[in-house]
Amino acid sequence: MYHIEPIKRFICQKVLPVTYDNSLSYYEVLCKFVHTINDVIANMNGLVADYQALYDFVINYFDNLDISEELDKKLEELLESEEFALYLTGIIGFVTPTMYGAKGDGETNDSEAFEDCFASGYDVKIFAGDYKIPDAIVSVDHQNVQCDENAKLYTENPIYLYTGRWQGGKVYADTTTAFSLASGDNELDGVTINLSVDGDIETLKKNGVSCTDGTGVIKNCHINSDGTGYMGIWADAHDGTNNHYVLQIHNNYIHGFYRNGIFTSAKACDIAYNILDYNHLSTNPGGGQIDIVGKATQGYTTVRNNIIQNGASEATSGIELELSGNAEIYSNVIDVSTTMLYGVVLQHASHANVHDNTIIGGTAIASIGTDEYVNILTTHNNWLYGCTYNFYNGNQTSIISLDESRYAGNLITNVASHRPIMDVNNGYMWTGQLEENTGCNFYVKGVHNLKFIVQRTEPVEGQPSVYMTDVLVDDDNGFVVTSSQSSDFTFADHILTYGNNTLGQTVNVKVMTVN
Repeated sequence: MYHIEPIKRFICQKVLPVTYDNSLSYYEVLCKFVHTINDVIANMNGLVADYQALYDFVINYFDNLDISEELDKKLEELLESEEFALYLTGIIGFVTPTMYGAKGDGETNDSEAFEDCFASGYDVKIFAGDYKIPDAIVSVDHQNVQCDENAKLYTENPIYLYTGRWQGGKVYADTTTAFSLASGDNELDGVTINLSVDGDIETLKKNGVSCTDGTGVIKNCHINSDGTGYMGIWADAHDGTNNHYVLQIHNNYIHGFYRNGIFTSAKACDIAYNILDYNHLSTNPGGGQIDIVGKATQGYTTVRNNIIQNGASEATSGIELELSGNAEIYSNVIDVSTTMLYGVVLQHASHANVHDNTIIGGTAIASIGTDEYVNILTTHNNWLYGCTYNFYNGNQTSIISLDESRYAGNLITNVASHRPIMDVNNGYMWTGQLEENTGCNFYVKGVHNLKFIVQRTEPVEGQPSVYMTDVLVDDDNGFVVTSSQSSDFTFADHILTYGNNTLGQTVNVKVMTVN
């Protein structure tokens, strides 16, 4: 940069003449001009110096700047700006608890940040972290929530859904129900719930998921407890007008609850419809691992393709229906081999179609209750294995349709005074193996022609390997047996008994009707 020197006045004295009147002389005019020019030059030199300083600052700025520190500082200022947060949310379409101050460090109480985040009304994303929210009341109201698989929430209050969708993440519920599907159209997808309750289980009655009204989908979830949670999934609408719920409970793993794995009831609502399929239950309830309760004729439930494993309590059933819990139960695997109770049990005027199931251990199918009720049961094409009783009728009238089932054990065992009304249709009723001097019982009402196919397990020289016997039974307690084994058959009080007494070895038996 250049510096301009000011003009010297004595130079002008040698050039211009002078005058002696009252007007300005040429010299005086020139002096004023020179003075003005020198002011301009001085100002120009000052501007040049400022420009040089600015130039040097710009040239050297990035050499002296910590860009990372400045960017972090600026971002912090932006994030603390509410206007910027709203602007950013409008662009990306969601908020996160960290925008509202959540730390996710496993130590900070992030309750307020979570409440503010969900109160925004925007969809929510929760990134990986350990979020302690013991004081938060989280309400998902017409929002979608997406959690990172490593996002962990530690809560002491339920998370409420009012027409909301929650996907992913892990929720650790201490002393509380984890989720409440309160009303509207709700969905839980891929959530891991771990429930631990300190206190009396029957009094607190805390569940993995509670459903009180509306439509819900619960799928792909792991719902676990250490035995202190009351029920895995509980659904029972509040009393009121036109209350209803429609649930699809699909592909969940439910483990370690005190009372029921899945409980649905239509007692307090006007209508309930449920589909329970592809769930895996392994829990120790004092009732049915799947328990379905109806009201009058309301409610219908489909229970299909579920796996129900051993419970740890002698009071455990696989699937329990009561109070007109209309249901179709099929293609389930029910293992109650350690509980010695029921695979499927009907109580108090239930209506059920039970078919194509595998039931292991305990009593396969039971109809129990008081005299005033009638259970209506259709059962066919089931495979029953290792069951103490295949059917138990306890102090209740039952109407049972039996068709083409495969059994390994006694078909009917009546241990109470009330015998069911049995409708036996065509097809194999029973297949099984009987040791010597053991028998199988059949309760039949009406006129039936039964064919017994008895096969030796060890050949005997000179003796047939297969015996075929027709047994004609009618309502007058009369029966006709067409076989040399006739002494192995007895019939009294509608009970036909085949005792393996004459062949001297274990035999395989098939029984079918030929009506």
